[in-house]
Amino acid sequence: MTSRPLFGRDFLVLCTITFLALCNTAVFFNFFPYLLSLGFSTQETGMLIGLYPLTSMVMYAGVSRFITPTNACVTMVIGLLITACCGIAYQFSTSILPLALIRIASGLGLFFTMASCMTLFVVVIPPLQAGLAFSLYSVAMLLPYSIMPAITELTQSWFTNPATMYMLTALLLVPTALFAAVQKAKICSHKSADKETAGESPVNSGYRHNLLRGQVAGILFINASYFFLFSSLFYFLKGYGMEQGIDNPGYFFTIQMGIMVTMRLFGRRVFDLYSKEHLILSALIITGIGYGILAVGVSGSLFFAIAVLFGIGMGLCIPPLNALMYLNSEPQFQGYNANMMMLAMHFGSFVGPFGGSWLIATGGYPAYCMGTIGLILVASLVILSLMKWKQPVAGKY
Repeated sequence: MTSRPLFGRDFLVLCTITFLALCNTAVFFNFFPYLLSLGFSTQETGMLIGLYPLTSMVMYAGVSRFITPTNACVTMVIGLLITACCGIAYQFSTSILPLALIRIASGLGLFFTMASCMTLFVVVIPPLQAGLAFSLYSVAMLLPYSIMPAITELTQSWFTNPATMYMLTALLLVPTALFAAVQKAKICSHKSADKETAGESPVNSGYRHNLLRGQVAGILFINASYFFLFSSLFYFLKGYGMEQGIDNPGYFFTIQMGIMVTMRLFGRRVFDLYSKEHLILSALIITGIGYGILAVGVSGSLFFAIAVLFGIGMGLCIPPLNALMYLNSEPQFQGYNANMMMLAMHFGSFVGPFGGSWLIATGGYPAYCMGTIGLILVASLVILSLMKWKQPVAGKY
């Protein structure tokens, strides 16, 4: 096999497409108050928000295995165009049925784009630098959540309707789709890598046993819990900030994501030196402290200082969690369990808006914060149980 440079054209193209696609997700950080301003109830708002990750979740469960390096470029272009059309459509839709259809279509667009990027990504990266490659790829996935809320806050006085910003961000995907179409022949030309990455399918009877293993099930639960916390915070913090009288609360995410990106870039030594279970437990505790402070009610500079806690807590959790899944996966199920982690991510992102909106409707933002603390306590008990009943796969530890 010929060696491929990590920072080749294909790697950078895929990172750029991923970044721009997720900008069209991160721009919706003010979607919750926007929907409320249209007259929707809190529960209807949570449903509309949740349809997006729910659609992607269903697609990952049933369709992802049909996306291959051979057809990934085509499906990527289709996904980018669907996402662009949906972003533009928000400008003209204010009732629940059109918005529901747009959210479902947006979930399809996100799936086709991101699943195709990942399929091609594992083909073009050098196998000996896979860890570094995925760390850098995660930075491309996090940066939109740091940049777009700040841009939206800076430009909110320019547009009377937030849907205008959704449309303008979506328009960036039109030239991106054209560029991806031009790059099709180059990116999809890794035939030898395609053969190398194809492995034998596990025996069907082994899937259930794999998922019922305590280590695998526990890690999937923690991953879903993390994205419940992440997605609900992302969508509801704008409303919390407005209730507390905070100007430009979107800068919270600029601080939080900046810390998360920094930890992903420079924290590899920390992730290697310390117990992964202890790192995950520490991350949950730090995040829980952040939610506890929010539950009391904060304003002014303290509100933005809390972003540091969330940046450390949420930035510290995912790298060791993914590594723990790898270490606890039997070789024939490593790829399958990676897909299950994606499913858990979308499940948490779907349940987060639903559960968070229900808690807010029931008892306001304090009830939401206390509910998330309860979930963190359960996740902490799960990781403690995994530490007590540690059963690593032979040869992994």
